[in-house]
Amino acid sequence: VGAGCQSKHFQGYALAFLDEGYVELPPLGNSNSFTIECWIRMFRTPQMKGTAMSLFSTDDQKVSLVVTSEGHLKFSVKNNMPESVVFDKSSSSLKPLKWYHVAVAYSMRHAGRTGTGSATMYLNGQWIQTLGYAARQGSTNKVTCGAAKIGQHFHGILDEFRFFSRALTPAEAS
Repeated sequence: VGAGCQSKHFQGYALAFLDEGYVELPPLGNSNSFTIECWIRMFRTPQMKGTAMSLFSTDDQKVSLVVTSEGHLKFSVKNNMPESVVFDKSSSSLKPLKWYHVAVAYSMRHAGRTGTGSATMYLNGQWIQTLGYAARQGSTNKVTCGAAKIGQHFHGILDEFRFFSRALTPAEAS
């Protein structure tokens, strides 16, 4: 699945999303820890302030990763405390028409500030931020890439999109 791409900026096969395009993947499963990893290139940030563009979400909206109108990544796990975390370091602000390697590791093994779990973001192989979580993700429904039930569809390209049923180590994420 994908669009053949050849230009001075990239070549090969990737998933290009505009307006209504999306890809459905099998469920994440029952893992307490997982990692989402991909290369992204946005065509634009969300058009309206306060809205988000979906990179991926589970069908039941239990787990999602979106780009905010400010260009920050927002990772959400329903019924967690807090439910959403925004990786808001200025160094993690995404700009249109630039490639980024993004990895978010959700781990119940490594204690965060809440003492039970954490979500860690890596951007272009560099650690950006670790934020604490207090609940387990549990099982999920199928995963949708590029589409959103809430917010806007992703406008850009996703390449080498991968799910791991464990939290990658910092060395693996870089």
